[in-house]
Amino acid sequence: MLKINNLEVATDNKIILKDFNLIINDGEIHTIMGPNGVGKSTLSRVIMGDPNYKVLNGEMTFNGDNPLLNSGLSNILFSYMGSCCGKSS
Repeated sequence: MLKINNLEVATDNKIILKDFNLIINDGEIHTIMGPNGVGKSTLSRVIMGDPNYKVLNGEMTFNGDNPLLNSGLSNILFSYMGSCCGKSS
């Protein structure tokens, strides 16, 4: 499960996301759509740990781990794949 609560993100001293909330349960597929400039790419970059984006507030968990503390979801996924699939990370 991916859970995001009250996420507030800035880049270049400009707040891009404010009070963003999202829950994606295991097995669900979601699409994030909207007009240009509303934060779709920012959200993706924050989830993956892009250091150019600063999380000002909020929390995020993915299956109990915090991607914001682990340099993004990509590191958690690589670690998970290594432990479940017999590959070292």
